[in-house]
Amino acid sequence: MHQVNPVFRPAFATDARYRIIYGGAGSSKSVSTAQDFVRRAGSTGDVRVLVVRKVYRTCRNSTFKLFCDILRALGRYRMVAVNKQEMTITFPSGGEILHAGLDDVEKLKSFAGITHVWVEEATEMDFPASEDKEPDLAQLDLRVRGVATELVPSITLTFNPTLRALKLFEYLGVPTADLPVRAHKTYTVSDTGTAADRVYVQHTTYRDNPWIGPEYVAVFSKLGGVMQAVYERG
Repeated sequence: MHQVNPVFRPAFATDARYRIIYGGAGSSKSVSTAQDFVRRAGSTGDVRVLVVRKVYRTCRNSTFKLFCDILRALGRYRMVAVNKQEMTITFPSGGEILHAGLDDVEKLKSFAGITHVWVEEATEMDFPASEDKEPDLAQLDLRVRGVATELVPSITLTFNPTLRALKLFEYLGVPTADLPVRAHKTYTVSDTGTAADRVYVQHTTYRDNPWIGPEYVAVFSKLGGVMQAVYERG
């Protein structure tokens, strides 16, 4: 967990406000995303990352544990302040990684100075058809205001390829007929001339993970049918 998968370097470098990283199990999308935010939060006190899942309690054994595992692998766990109860990590730089759930909107509203949001399993978000209920992503958009620095605020969305992802792409204005396959692409979805116009989309599979191992590959080769298509092509 201390080596970075080079396939995601373009994702780490993009200045697009929205960064979509999707693909099947074993593609290292979650580990790589967490590594990126450890790097960002560890480099400057201006970075405040809010990590979100649909249900807050599910963060503990997923993203929060992942961050702790990465810090241990890097030999940096004892160098940061970890609040296990609140699931927060504060770096010597002053940068922070926080956790929240979409099941508590009022708590979301209490966060200020957020520079980056990561939504893990983003297809769990609600995109209601009724105008009476605000989409989850709209509420998160309001939280990402950044600070008076050169940092470009961003929202990262990671998920497995499912039909529910169509609503997410539609909400962001990304044409689903033109999605990348084991590649990345940046879409311009409006014309204000800012980073908010752009959506970076990257698709990966287990074949893009150089550390996957032959045993894991053997598991996928036995899947067959629809599941094989999901993991191979998304």
